[in-house]
Amino acid sequence: MTVEADIRLLGSAEFGATAAIGDDASCPVATSGFSAASSAAQMLGEFSKLMSLSHPHLCKYVEFVRSAVLGNAGFMISEHYSRSAVEELKECKKLDVSRIISLLQPVLSAFTYLHSRHIIIGYFSLNSILLSSQNLVRLAQYGLNCINGNRRDLEYHINSSWYLPPERFLQAEIKSGFICRAGDIWSLGIAALELSIVERSGSVFRLLLAEIQRKEPAIHITSNSTIMVILEKALCILPSQRPTARELLSIINDASTSHANLANLEKDYSAYGSENDESILREKLLESEETEAVQNLPINEAFFLWKLCGSSIETIFLNHGIIKANPAILALPYLVDGDCFMYGNAHTRKYEFTFDVFILPSNNFRDRMKQINGNKFLISFEMEERTRETYDLSLMVKEKDIEYQS
Repeated sequence: MTVEADIRLLGSAEFGATAAIGDDASCPVATSGFSAASSAAQMLGEFSKLMSLSHPHLCKYVEFVRSAVLGNAGFMISEHYSRSAVEELKECKKLDVSRIISLLQPVLSAFTYLHSRHIIIGYFSLNSILLSSQNLVRLAQYGLNCINGNRRDLEYHINSSWYLPPERFLQAEIKSGFICRAGDIWSLGIAALELSIVERSGSVFRLLLAEIQRKEPAIHITSNSTIMVILEKALCILPSQRPTARELLSIINDASTSHANLANLEKDYSAYGSENDESILREKLLESEETEAVQNLPINEAFFLWKLCGSSIETIFLNHGIIKANPAILALPYLVDGDCFMYGNAHTRKYEFTFDVFILPSNNFRDRMKQINGNKFLISFEMEERTRETYDLSLMVKEKDIEYQS
């Protein structure tokens, strides 16, 4: 059985869902007097750009699900892992230089790939650096600025204040903000600083370092020259003075090649530089007879089957309190003009929600898949035709929002 090289298998991943509530006020009115496409529809159109991205160190975006209950809302579904760099930092307390480099290399590689395609990360923190059970490093929650139309389509800010660059604070009063690739480099510098606060031997790094030492003398920062150079360059005040992701990647690649433990680093931590991460993972999953058949599914097809098991994203979010909506009877407007315009009581029609990635429960989905004989499991249409011919299975076809079975 062979699989095309660009197919992302589910493996040990889970499905992560992020709610996106559109801003009704941002929807323009056409010359006919009717409201143009809603912000949720616009976000759906922009989401296709992110789905087309393919990189071994990016979590794969799977689908944008428009809400059938909540007006002008949607859910972004992506590949996700429960373990992040934050958990590793909490467990280890101290990360050695080789491990810091092994975390920063794939992240910088993903940054370089996204920036070359004019995609800005916009929202980045240590929680965005995910670690799979195979020790692969992947970036999550990227390109959210692309989804929300540079914040034109959302009524809230997507950011983490600790990681915001100085220019974002200066432009806080502007709705669209000042978001650029240099801001991603600043956020990466803050993340690298967090990873380096373990041992101490023109940018704001020295000021931050002095303040940290003044407030917490017991905290030390690694003295590795490569880490210090990255911090010094990434934390420049002016965006124009910050290096590009490609320049930082070049610095860290040069340092890693001269590192004495490079061989062990690649073996133990799956450091960037191996373009075969996807193929290695795929071979392990396909060759292991004891691996669940569901792990061999392409992630897009796995989510399609997850939905067929009767799971509802909206119900899950509402039951867990991630989205809080007022009863419909309390959200009625004071005045309705025709079929399109509502006036008054608008604040009760807004939703309260927590902006974060929520891992969707998959026990029901996995239990049902285990009941299927692995020798006669659903074969992907993306696999070779001659492989499918030997399986006598019912045919399931998905066309837009309609499923056909024969």
